[in-house]
Parts: sequence; C-alpha cells; structure tokens
Amino acid sequence: MKEELYSWVTKLEKLQRDCRITLEVGGQKIPLSFDDAIEFKIQIASLLESGFPPAADVCGTIAPWKAKFFPNKGGFSVVASHPFQPAASLALDKKQTVRFSEELQDFIDEAGQRN
Repeated sequence: MKEELYSWVTKLEKLQRDCRITLEVGGQKIPLSFDDAIEFKIQIASLLESGFPPAADVCGTIAPWKAKFFPNKGGFSVVASHPFQPAASLALDKKQTVRFSEELQDFIDEAGQRN
C-alpha cells in the first residue's frame, strides 16, 4: 500500500471567514483560511504557467507559517515553515499536482458558498 504524500482536513462553517482547510504533510499541519487556499491556488497556477518560482512567499493569515513554491517535474514543490516547528515539504509531479489542485478547489467552492 502506497503512503499518501499529504492529506486534507476540512472544517466548513456557516461563515466563509471561519472555514478552514489543513494540509498535513509529513506529520506537520499547515492550517489555511479560505483566503490562504485561494493564494495557494494562485501561486500554483502562476508557477505552472511561468515555470519560475513566485518572488514572494505566501504567508498564513491564521497561523505564522510561510510557504515557498518551486517548479517540480511539470508540477510543483512547496516548503512551508513555521517559527516553532520543523519545515514541511511536499513535491508533486504533474499528475499529483492536478489532484492536489482539484482537492483545493473543492474546498474553495464549498467555502465560497458560505456567507
């Protein structure tokens, strides 16, 4: 059985601003707000379109983490760091990136329907 590279934990609330999705990578948890999830999508799309890493890090709005995106075999890699935890890294190829992006979009669509 193949071990999953990452997993998601979602928490959908009545209000969009209270919705959360947590990316779990290698035992580390990276909590994302609705806005953080959208920023992840934007960074991934920009990276895949240009082939170059974005100039700025993505910073969490609900926790003090920073994420940096890099190109990886037609997909992307992300390294997320938090001041009090070891860095978490995730490397996805093109096929895995499509799945990751679709799962993130599902959360954005669901949370986007909230007030």
